[in-house]
Amino acid sequence: MSKEKVEKEYKLIPKPVPPRKGNKGGLYKSIVEDFMASKAPSALVEFNTPKSPPCASASFNHIRSCYNLPFKVSIREKEIYLVKAS
Repeated sequence: MSKEKVEKEYKLIPKPVPPRKGNKGGLYKSIVEDFMASKAPSALVEFNTPKSPPCASASFNHIRSCYNLPFKVSIREKEIYLVKAS
């Protein structure tokens, strides 16, 4: 058997992760704060620019878990709803 060094198709380069840019979930956090401050037990979230329901749901769930807030996210027919926990 030959002991030739096989070159890989990739490289791993040690490098620190750069800081995040952007609003750090500011839009979703703002929506959740407004919803939790409202008296509505549930609300349809309507965005000015289209958002993928699964991505928006993941973002809302991330805010929920980070801040331990009592609400859930429901998707019905491509619409996103926030529902307060009872």
